[in-house]
Amino acid sequence: MEALTDPLIETRELTKIYPRKREAPVVAVNGVNIRIFSGEFLAIVGRSGCGKTTLLNLIGALDRPTSGAVIFKNKNLGAFSQRDLALLRRQKVGFIFQTFNLLPALTAFENIEVALATMQMSRDERRQKAKTLLESLELMDKAEHLPLELSAGQQQKVAIARAMARDPPLILADEPTGEMDPVTGGEIASMLVELNQKHNVTVVVTSHGTFPYKLAKRVLFMKDGKIVSQEQAEY
Repeated sequence: MEALTDPLIETRELTKIYPRKREAPVVAVNGVNIRIFSGEFLAIVGRSGCGKTTLLNLIGALDRPTSGAVIFKNKNLGAFSQRDLALLRRQKVGFIFQTFNLLPALTAFENIEVALATMQMSRDERRQKAKTLLESLELMDKAEHLPLELSAGQQQKVAIARAMARDPPLILADEPTGEMDPVTGGEIASMLVELNQKHNVTVVVTSHGTFPYKLAKRVLFMKDGKIVSQEQAEY
């Protein structure tokens, strides 16, 4: 882990407000200050609607804050153009969503391969990388299956492989076990832990309780758009 003075990501008074025409605006994220360090496994836990998904979207440059800042490797994302933000997301962040977000007309293999389309790799290199990822997740026998032909757990494994395809330093997982039973969810959680420990990838997971967040090295508890407490693992 990097020195505590040099976080991978830092948020400073991060705030996101959604205006409404006839009602009071929604303050989804309210003055959040957090530091996320390289190689950390961090869980953000709270009830549905507490703002954790919005916070994750801001950290991952999927959305811009109303005020405050996200600092990524000492660079303020507020100064980035839309093109620069897109490039950051493509090169530095892997996203895993609760609803998988796989392309329904593509096979499991193609869903991974397409994530490599803009990289400077030959077609054979892209195909080998996709094959290696599927093999590592024990899904090679499902390579030619469409997403709807896969179970929820298998779809999420493909989504994890897609997120890993570019070897990003940061993985953001929004309720990654929310659509599956506890046993399958446990398998997905174990995969994320292994990814963090074996490859030193920084992993940030949100959960309202379905993810076994005690596996994380640090847990932030969120309520009404604010971080209200945290726990540090003893191992």
